[in-house]
Amino acid sequence: MSEHPVVLVTGGNRGIGRAIAEAFLEAGHPVAVTSRGGTGPEGALTVTADVTDGASLDAAFAEIESSLGPVGILV
Repeated sequence: MSEHPVVLVTGGNRGIGRAIAEAFLEAGHPVAVTSRGGTGPEGALTVTADVTDGASLDAAFAEIESSLGPVGILV
């Protein structure tokens, strides 16, 4: 288990979100990213989610928490 909190970056598969996810990964954080399609940076857990759909987000959080632990930072 990492000494750093789990980070969730919404839309972390491209653009600014991807750059943020990569920075947290480089700092040693376990990172999950949400995407409606595509994959996040190497080393991040990519989960399919749509931030406008509550059930989709609930499922994403359940997957992240079972794989990495509770989310401590949300971007």
